[in-house]
Amino acid sequence: MKRIALGLMAMAFLAVASPALASVISASTLPPGVLPDGMIVENFDGVALGNAGGATPSGIDVSFTGSAQAVQGSLANEYAAPWIFSSTDPAITTPFGHPAGPDGPDTSTYLTAGVDTIDLKLPTDVNLFGLLIGSVDDYNSFKFLKDGTLVATLTGADILANPNGNQGPDGTRYVLFTADTGVSFNELQIDSSQKAAEVDDASFKAVPEPASLSLMGAGLAGFGFKKRRARLVA
Repeated sequence: MKRIALGLMAMAFLAVASPALASVISASTLPPGVLPDGMIVENFDGVALGNAGGATPSGIDVSFTGSAQAVQGSLANEYAAPWIFSSTDPAITTPFGHPAGPDGPDTSTYLTAGVDTIDLKLPTDVNLFGLLIGSVDDYNSFKFLKDGTLVATLTGADILANPNGNQGPDGTRYVLFTADTGVSFNELQIDSSQKAAEVDDASFKAVPEPASLSLMGAGLAGFGFKKRRARLVA
């Protein structure tokens, strides 16, 4: 009986002492003018306005539920265009086709979740994913999935310290979601329990295929064998 009691006490201590598991995906805002090398970019301008969705030139399959849709401009009490930093962060905005000029609201097509869900299915497994996110709120959520299985969930509070829905430059960020080593995802669901979550200008980087890594390893091994053989012959 005494051993059981001690065991329960030890388990309780470990439960209290053990830190909460950290997310395997982190969010960081990009400094001015920085977009990682090798990123594939997508501006969603080819997505038809409304909730029909469709595939983009970069291979992202866009779909919507409920009030989520592709829009332009802003509509009071419904959605607000993300802020475009075209003059201060040209190395971020230029790859997405935004014209150089004064900073201001996005005039191109972007996606809004409304009070429902934007679903972005990616053409490959990725470990880096960038997104322009406007009027960030703490009730916005970003769910990362791998083949339909949830990998991690982040919220607006993981992006801004005070996510209060500011519709100007203080409420928009270009966010880079980075997966831990060995972690990847191929789908992102953007939800909002209140109006709204607005996004544009995605960028992503594919995880190298295992076959490619195997071929690379075989090539290096072959190179080492030839080098060793050359030494023996010499």
